[in-house]
Amino acid sequence: MMELWTFLSCVKTQFLKTGEKIMFEKAFSLFVYVASVVGINYGFAYLPAFELWGAFVPSTALLVGIVFVARDYAQRHAGHWVVVAMVVGCLVSYFFASKEVAMASAAAFIVSEVTDWAVYTVSKLPFHKRVLLSSLIGTPVDGLVFLTMIGYFSLPALVLTSGMKIVAAAIIYAVYAMPKLKVAYAVKSHIG
Repeated sequence: MMELWTFLSCVKTQFLKTGEKIMFEKAFSLFVYVASVVGINYGFAYLPAFELWGAFVPSTALLVGIVFVARDYAQRHAGHWVVVAMVVGCLVSYFFASKEVAMASAAAFIVSEVTDWAVYTVSKLPFHKRVLLSSLIGTPVDGLVFLTMIGYFSLPALVLTSGMKIVAAAIIYAVYAMPKLKVAYAVKSHIG
């Protein structure tokens, strides 16, 4: 995924004008978000569950962090259009995943994504900090609503789904914070 993004960034830099680059980033980030919603929902509908601490957990629970990070990235580039993408993702999921999973996804999005979106929007923190904060608040709410509606709610499932989302947010936080830490260290080393 990272290699694809790097390739597309190079194409964008070499061949597109500034206005076209902005539109490309918006469209691409929204596409990735919708595709991640549909892909994860498809997985919840059709991939087998596994046993963890005496409870069955959907195997796609290991990948759910992708959706939250993709949503924050899309919101960064496309603003409030991310809400439209959220609806599109749920509608497409209705036809490609099971109807039950699509409905559970829509309900979880309505509750948690709006909460998460509000935290992300209201907070004036840097991008990487907003991703982490919005994930810490939105992920347990999302897991509770979604897992309950698809009949897989258990404490292990909630911990795993929330944990994977928070791990994804922490990775984004680290990636964005790392250059700043390197600069601060370099300045301190040079002065000291």
